[in-house]
Amino acid sequence: MFEQDQFIHWCRKLNFTERAEGLIQQIRSSGPARLVQSGRGNVCGRYPSRKMGVTIQFESHKNELARIQELEHASDVIEFYDQPPSIKIEYQSATGKKLGVLHTSDFFVIRETSAGWEECKMEEELDRLAEKNPNRYCRDESGQWRCPPGEAYASQFGFYYHVVSSAGINWVWQRNIIFLDEFLRADLPMVSESASTAVRLLLSIKDCARLRRISTSVTTSVPAFARNALRGSRAAASNSACVARYFRTLGNFLSRVYREVINAMIPPELCQSQRSSKKVVWIEALRKLSRMLASATG
Repeated sequence: MFEQDQFIHWCRKLNFTERAEGLIQQIRSSGPARLVQSGRGNVCGRYPSRKMGVTIQFESHKNELARIQELEHASDVIEFYDQPPSIKIEYQSATGKKLGVLHTSDFFVIRETSAGWEECKMEEELDRLAEKNPNRYCRDESGQWRCPPGEAYASQFGFYYHVVSSAGINWVWQRNIIFLDEFLRADLPMVSESASTAVRLLLSIKDCARLRRISTSVTTSVPAFARNALRGSRAAASNSACVARYFRTLGNFLSRVYREVINAMIPPELCQSQRSSKKVVWIEALRKLSRMLASATG
């Protein structure tokens, strides 16, 4: 979050007027304009934001919460506020009648190079609203949802107004973020590049083919886990959150790997001699890794 002098410098850099700066100050110093409520088709809640240092309200797990996750981890988002003070938008109804409506958006977002309101809607709801009154919600030439009256109000301050559709949610990314949540919240020391390379080398060993069980019955491909987590695609099965706890730090990893990972990796259907052979391979690999880590961190 901004310190006051950083906020003033940011406003000057983006050439915001005093009116725009005052509006942002009001939003930053105000609490939520309304409390969200659960209904027949939604379950509300609160997300503990590390970036903001407060809990952020959401009205739906399938929409607003997903957007909160994106804002929380977006590198260009500096601050974001749920249920900011209401704004008055004006537009014509389907019959041509002029309307003025007090509207509370889901979020006001402060980014490195912009600021504005964001409204989250389910795709099906947007289709119904656009059919009911295309002057408020409509698609542009590229197929993106827009709210012309919201954009008109925001433009007078130099802000933006975005409609965020549920159709644009990347659920693989969402599952990965939930899976890594405890790791991302922990204040852990940085791992040296040589130690990181050593662990990746271990995970690429041919015999490290399948992690059959770690404390609970979790099955996931270890080499695939490493590769996919690094490139941001599917990290693990949705029921394998416990795996993250074992990979949280190298020390934690090494302290458990002898007893649990080696036994868990060896399929129980193998005969005793085959199991012993595979254990030898793993123990030698882990001893090598321990020596590499000792020299890298010593």
